[in-house]
Amino acid sequence: MAKYDIRINSTTNENRNESQADSPKKNDRGQWSSGIEFLLSCISMSVGLGNVWRFPYVAYENGGGAFLIPYLILLFIIGRPIYYMEMIIGQFSGRGPIKMWKCAPAFRGIAFAQLFSVSYVTIFYNYIMCISVYYCVASFSSPLPWSYCHEEWVPNGWCEQNQDETSFDNQTWPELYYTQTVLHQSNGLWDVNQIEWKLTICLFVTWTLVYLTIINGVTSLGKVSYFTAFFPYLVLISLLIVSMFQDGALDGIKYFFEPQFEKLKDPIVWYRAVEQSFFSLAICFGSLVMYSSYNDFTNNVNRDCIIISLLDTFTSVLAGCVTFAVLGSMAKESGKEIKDVVRNGPGLTFIAYPEGLAKIKFIPQLWSVLFFIMLLTLGIGSSVSMIETILSCTRDQFPRLHRHKPMTALIFCIIFFCFGLPLTTDAGSFIMQLLDNYGVGTAAFLYGTFEVIGIMWAYGLSNFCLDVQFMLGSRPSILWKITWGVLTPFVLIVIFIYGNVLIFRNKADVTDEMPEWGTGIGWALAGLALIQIPIWFIIQFFHESGTMIDRFRSMMSSTMDYGPIEKDTFDRWIEFVRNNRTKKSNSEVMIPCSVFVTKTTTLLSKPKCNVKNQMKIERLVARAAVIGPHGRRLPESMQQLKSFCRETNTMVAKMEAFVRDCYTKEIQDWSNLVMYTVKYNIRKYCGRRGVKIVQDLIKLAPCANKYVQTNETCIRVFIDNTAQLVPLTDDSKKIPHLCCNFVENLKCAEDMLDHIPCMRAHTSQLMDLFRNGIQGVFDFGCGEFNGESEACDKLGPAPKPTVPNKTKYLSFPFLMIDVLSSIKDYEAPGQLG
Repeated sequence: MAKYDIRINSTTNENRNESQADSPKKNDRGQWSSGIEFLLSCISMSVGLGNVWRFPYVAYENGGGAFLIPYLILLFIIGRPIYYMEMIIGQFSGRGPIKMWKCAPAFRGIAFAQLFSVSYVTIFYNYIMCISVYYCVASFSSPLPWSYCHEEWVPNGWCEQNQDETSFDNQTWPELYYTQTVLHQSNGLWDVNQIEWKLTICLFVTWTLVYLTIINGVTSLGKVSYFTAFFPYLVLISLLIVSMFQDGALDGIKYFFEPQFEKLKDPIVWYRAVEQSFFSLAICFGSLVMYSSYNDFTNNVNRDCIIISLLDTFTSVLAGCVTFAVLGSMAKESGKEIKDVVRNGPGLTFIAYPEGLAKIKFIPQLWSVLFFIMLLTLGIGSSVSMIETILSCTRDQFPRLHRHKPMTALIFCIIFFCFGLPLTTDAGSFIMQLLDNYGVGTAAFLYGTFEVIGIMWAYGLSNFCLDVQFMLGSRPSILWKITWGVLTPFVLIVIFIYGNVLIFRNKADVTDEMPEWGTGIGWALAGLALIQIPIWFIIQFFHESGTMIDRFRSMMSSTMDYGPIEKDTFDRWIEFVRNNRTKKSNSEVMIPCSVFVTKTTTLLSKPKCNVKNQMKIERLVARAAVIGPHGRRLPESMQQLKSFCRETNTMVAKMEAFVRDCYTKEIQDWSNLVMYTVKYNIRKYCGRRGVKIVQDLIKLAPCANKYVQTNETCIRVFIDNTAQLVPLTDDSKKIPHLCCNFVENLKCAEDMLDHIPCMRAHTSQLMDLFRNGIQGVFDFGCGEFNGESEACDKLGPAPKPTVPNKTKYLSFPFLMIDVLSSIKDYEAPGQLG
């Protein structure tokens, strides 16, 4: 689990001005008008094409009942836990899929990878919708055009001679209508001849509907959801009732529910079940995080998760019942086995459902129109969540676009319409299979795995549960903790590895129509998305400072401004975490890094004087002013010395500028005292004369670095003891104990140096470097407590404060400023230097 001990010190409510200046407030981003709109929008998103279009054909390909059992099991082991987790992290942070990764910046690439996959899904979902529009228009014909033989499908005169036939060349009329009339399907991916203009018009209609739905962002989405969430259930239940009156329907439903236990041994079935759970619940694509980020902070997401996941499962089973009832009827009529009645694949919905609709005796056109409007409605609910995810991420990255929502939405809809045009060619169905199989299915496994690892292992399960307690009033149960922390990632990894090994071995995803170069394009699409994860990992790594270990730790820790996006809630959260932090056995504190955000001194009310900017300075100080595990290494060459001095000068300049602009005159004077010690070393070791002085220091630097990188006892004891001086009420004790803490720190360091063989000959030289670092304090404030007399021995230990300071510091400057500025009647030293 993550250990958060590498940030600075805790804030108080009155000290936090604007720590999230770069993040738009919720009112700027938009918010659901009510909790019911969020619930219905999530139902509309999750209960979509993944349930009615994708689930039936995936279940049919994998044995019906043999698929249903692992699907339901994995839905509760993987699907629902990730769904709940995404709801929580979105609502708690109030951020979209990219910025919510401030909780663990190393995993930010997942969000960018998800945007690519979401784009693929958006493209082919709108293709499914455009086919639905085509069928909807065709449904006004009497008789329905897929219910009889067409001359262009068969040899001349065949239809008249075989009027009682329901198929040709083992293909039913609905199947021939789908492949020959609607798609004009070519022989394969390589055989692209023309764009089907009818499908192009239908695609334009679907994108127009999507645009009208998302034109005003979350506000318009909430209103549309009242229709898109309820209408599909009316149609599906009606179709199930009608289809049950067909001969053979019960056989089809029995096939759907009857388990085939031998198939449960097939890892591919489990692999497809995980994939389908991602599609059914619309998880691991960023959409749910985006929707939840528009929630009221205290919305009961646990209740919503239960309702939506149960409805989602019910819808999948309902759609499966309708599909398999029709397949059973078709098998009865044709005399075939149910598994052989139609070809597998994404077109099953446009074959099985039209077949059933054509057999309805009471106004089949009406039922057909209702069904394909329902399919279009489901598509809109799914598609708008995807496109809104892309738009939301774009607006969050460029906040000014929040004022231009209609125009931004229009531009993206036009772009995606153009990307969808290749699917309207006669090879469009093969292109769709590429996007589905490679660009989305495989990638979703990795997104889910990395999401759980990033949130539960990097950010920390304890931190996550503490956030849930603050937001909802109670911590997740032990069952949730076990599932999130162990079971879900373990099952995902095992099924992903084992399933992919078998897929590659059996070439399960490569159809006869797919050439090798087509498979290459598919993997290129997947690679384009997945490569974002390591790319952004590397970018984040070089964005951090310090040693490799420091950078890695920082990447795995939450940023300073991670937390609830609204200021008042953020302040309350900090106070809550401070009072409920979990103590570990070694007294380390597991707590989000953003709790260690600022000093106890007060910033001036200026735009740039906020906690976020202060944290940048503190990180720079912690990096530049400390030698050791949390800071820098001593220079081992002249080139490193130049870089060392240049970095130190930069730190001094930035800190002085920030203190000068953002603090009172008294605090500025204390800061000058602290910075005097740093400037002293710069003049001595970085000037022209200093180059000669540090020759010996460079020689002993490798040994010194080995020491300071593995031993931090002295500095840790000094910082912990000195931090306890801040809350003391007796100001007269603070300066003496501060000085004596320095003396003890020097003695501790000297004793350790004497025990390192390679350092013994250079102890005095290195101790001079350490003493020079605190010379300013001794010169201006310590008097007899400078280590040269017995004053510190007579002083004794510092009294324990009534309320201990649990703050953790990494650098001397801010620590000393805190101590000195907490003394009410001590005269500031004035300008130094």
